[in-house]
Amino acid sequence: MNSILERYTGLVDDHSAFTDACSQPLPETVWMHPLREAAAALSHLDRDAVSWRQHAWRLRAERDEEFTRSWLLGGWHFQEESALLAARLLDAAPGEYILDLCAAPGNKTAELALSVGLTGTVVANDISRARAGIIQTTVNRLGLVNVVMTIQDGTRWPGPSNAFDAVMVDAPCSCEGTCRKNPDVLVAQQNREAHQALQVRLLSEAVRLVRPGGRICYATCTFAPEENEAVLDRVLRRHPGVTVEPASISGLRTDPGITQWKGATYHPDVRNALRLWPHRNDTGGFFAALLRKPDAPSRPHADRTAPSGPGPAHPRIHGLPSGESPWVHLGLPASVSESLGCLAGSKYDRLVNAAIRLPVGIEPSAVGLPGRNLKYGDRRLSTAAVQFLAPHVTDGWVDIPESAIQWFLDRKDVPVTRASASADQLAVLVARSGPIGLGLAEPFRNEEQTDRVRSRFPKIWGGR
Repeated sequence: MNSILERYTGLVDDHSAFTDACSQPLPETVWMHPLREAAAALSHLDRDAVSWRQHAWRLRAERDEEFTRSWLLGGWHFQEESALLAARLLDAAPGEYILDLCAAPGNKTAELALSVGLTGTVVANDISRARAGIIQTTVNRLGLVNVVMTIQDGTRWPGPSNAFDAVMVDAPCSCEGTCRKNPDVLVAQQNREAHQALQVRLLSEAVRLVRPGGRICYATCTFAPEENEAVLDRVLRRHPGVTVEPASISGLRTDPGITQWKGATYHPDVRNALRLWPHRNDTGGFFAALLRKPDAPSRPHADRTAPSGPGPAHPRIHGLPSGESPWVHLGLPASVSESLGCLAGSKYDRLVNAAIRLPVGIEPSAVGLPGRNLKYGDRRLSTAAVQFLAPHVTDGWVDIPESAIQWFLDRKDVPVTRASASADQLAVLVARSGPIGLGLAEPFRNEEQTDRVRSRFPKIWGGR
């Protein structure tokens, strides 16, 4: 028997079923982008609904070309089923200001951003610049204009106290719960004490950053009590008044947190945490707890305040340029120009929601979506911006047949079935399933006497 799994004998109800489950392949789980149902509908792959999470499915068969097509167009997102518990527990609401403290690769950031909508903001932070790039790729493909990215040490995030409605702490850990897709985690030597020290610092920083009465989700993908209940215990004793809220998820079999382990006794509140064992729901292993900060701020340590100056501010938003190709020929309504725009005058031009909130005292690494593709002299729109703006476009579009979507993704010439009056340059390509991206619309006649446009689907997204 594996020594790491053996240490949990007595902690789990059916140890034999637990170890058997840990040796089985992990089912693939995806969730559907709620605003891109048409793109998701391109796939007819066999799947079973996840009973406890709306718009999430387990795949019953291998991914096929149809599903890949849907994924590339932002209709679907892969995320391990057990990890869906964290965002469900935090229960973000429209308009909230949320910090994802350890955000890479951006799965929970995406869930939170869709939950808070265009009246809310998610600040996605990670200490690694390389991993932050993965977050940006996710944000771009899913068209999330309400995300601010920062690259900071999450144990000392340089912003004001009491700033966020909620904080997600998906903490670095020993990852034992991912053993079904990464068996090596059960072989590697684990330094649980080092993980615990970092996790306590991250969770304590989250307590500082969340507003009085605000919520924190602490989550890991490990079985180890040293990184789960023991971390909660230390933070609860360090911050009197912080509580762990009772929680349950209908349709999901969970176990409560434990209050004793190897001679240690933990704070009674840790029992309100949720443990997800692989054999209970045929998932990976996971641990999550919902903490609540008391309404009256408690400050057991010296507090760091925001730099002097104005409070939280909106970024400087400008309407879309009126005389610059290719923006002008899209025919966007004035209301869209007023609510969405670019941070003008910079090579970091971004398409952002006008209500987005920027952190105080730090310089974000990115805000919203990249608005323009800077590789080209005509400063053309990026594919991410095109896909977001396309539902509002009244001009500058071409229709293509559904059968040609794969050609577009493969960066081949695409036939045109119908076009607007000004679709004689860079144009938005639209199929029955919705907007799919940007094409160079310089119609020409081939031997079959049909008009075609050149695909500009980005190679980095998976186009060839």
